[in-house]
Amino acid sequence: MGQYADAAEAARQGRSIAQAAGNRDLEACLLDELGASFSNRGERKQALDIFFEALKLRSDADPIGRTRTLSNIGVAYWGIGDRRKALSYMEQIAPVLHETGEVLKESTTIGNMCVLHNDLGEYKQALELCIQALAMKREIADLAGQALTLSNTGNIYGSLGDYQKALDLYRQALAIHNSMKEETGAAIVINNIAWAYGQLGEYEKAIEYYTQAIEPFRKRDRKNSLGNVLSNIGVNYAKLNDFSKALEFHLQALALRPEQNDRDGRAISLNNIANCYAHLGDKQKALDRERSVRKLVIGTSRPSGASTIAPPPT
Repeated sequence: MGQYADAAEAARQGRSIAQAAGNRDLEACLLDELGASFSNRGERKQALDIFFEALKLRSDADPIGRTRTLSNIGVAYWGIGDRRKALSYMEQIAPVLHETGEVLKESTTIGNMCVLHNDLGEYKQALELCIQALAMKREIADLAGQALTLSNTGNIYGSLGDYQKALDLYRQALAIHNSMKEETGAAIVINNIAWAYGQLGEYEKAIEYYTQAIEPFRKRDRKNSLGNVLSNIGVNYAKLNDFSKALEFHLQALALRPEQNDRDGRAISLNNIANCYAHLGDKQKALDRERSVRKLVIGTSRPSGASTIAPPPT
C-alpha cells in the first residue's frame, strides 16, 4: 500500500507544478496517475472523480490522451461492478484507437468488451468480439494477449454449456502460457480446465487439475485464487460423496477468507462446511456454520442454504 501512497503524493506535487505552468495536458496526465493510484488500492469511486476531472482537461486535439482517460474511467466502473457503464466507455475508445493505428490497445479494448458482454449474458456479442480480438492479437504476434483471449472465449462457450469447446480453447491458451513459462497465467487456465471437467461430471479429473493450480497460486501469495481452488476441490470431493475430504479442503479455503474483505468467499466456505457436517451427521456443527452464513449475508441476495457453490472460472 505504501507504494500507492508515494505515487499519489508524487502525482499531487506534479499537478501543482503543471497547474502553475498552465500545462493542461500534463495536469491531465498527472490526474490520470493520481486516479490510478486510488484505483490500484481499491478506492475506485474516488478514482472516478479524479478521472472525470482529468477528462475535462483533455483536448479533442489529443485523441490518445483522451482515450487513456476514458479507458481509466471504464476500468474503474468495471471495478465497482457497473459493467454496462464500463462497456459504454470501452465502446467510445475502440474506434479512436482504430483510427490512430493503436492495434495493441484496440485489440485489448475489444477483448475487454468481449468479457463485459459475457458477464452481462450477451453471449453472441461477446463471441463476435473475442473472435475479432483474437485475430488482431495473432496479427501482431501478441502471445500473452492470444492466451488471454482464448481463455475468455472458452469462458463464453462455458457460459453456453459447450464445455468440450471450452476445454479445447483452454488447452490452446495453456499451451501458449507454458511456451512462455508464464506460471500464473497457466495456473488460471488450469483452474478453468478443472472447472470445465467438473461441469462435465468428471470430478476426479477436475480435482487433478485444480491440484496443479495450488502451488503456483501459493508461491505468488494469491490468497483469493488459492481459496477458490481449495473450495472447488472440496466441491468436487462432495460430488464424489467424500465429505470428509471435502471438509478438509473447505476448512483450508475458509482460513484464506478474511472476515472483513471477503464476505462472499467466507459465506461460500461456511455454507460448504455446513453441508459437509450435515452429510457427516454432525447436525450441531452444521447449524453453527449455517448461523454464521446468515450473519454474513444479511442485506445481501446470497442464499444461506446448505448447497455447495463453485465459483465461476477465474
